[in-house]
Amino acid sequence: MGRQIRPFKLLVAAAGAAALTVGVGMALAHGGDPSTIHSCVDNKDGKTRIVGAPGFGDPNQGCKNSETPIDWNQTGPPGPPGAAGPTALIKSNGGKVINLTTLIFHTVTPEAAGLSVAVATVHLLDRDPTAGGATGVSCSLGGINGDTSGDVATLVDTGDATHLHNDEATLTLLGRGMLTAGEIVFVGCESFAGDDDEATGFAELLLEHVSS
Repeated sequence: MGRQIRPFKLLVAAAGAAALTVGVGMALAHGGDPSTIHSCVDNKDGKTRIVGAPGFGDPNQGCKNSETPIDWNQTGPPGPPGAAGPTALIKSNGGKVINLTTLIFHTVTPEAAGLSVAVATVHLLDRDPTAGGATGVSCSLGGINGDTSGDVATLVDTGDATHLHNDEATLTLLGRGMLTAGEIVFVGCESFAGDDDEATGFAELLLEHVSS
């Protein structure tokens, strides 16, 4: 007489077989975090399929045994800080007669304070190219606690009032250092030799933060 298998044992055996079948075809891959992106990568060809993402799919969806589960954040880690943009671009109001003259006078704001570089461009013009002789102009950048530069230009009379560009000059002044809120950054020029009222000029000043 054969041995009888009770219905309860048959039920347990059937449940175990079903679980084994699921285990062979699918492996639990993800922890169910709805804020991350869940994918399955094929171990042979590397093809990737998205099975869950914020607002899409099921974050508990599993991968096949032939796949590797990979999760990643929707937003990556922040990158290194970029360089700050220009702090200020200041222009003088039209041309000024240069004797001992400040072309730009700028008060540093709290937002602009800190380590900065400064680039000033000074445009010079001989007001009377037919008289007065050669006029020398010396310009400098000041108000920065650090290294600054100055430069000198000579405006030579051409004797031709119709070609004023021949009596022009452009100076570039550089500076680098700390800017303190409330202090004054300035571009100043002084004329010497020739006619003190013969040279005119206007300037532009760019201040830009730097990290080091």
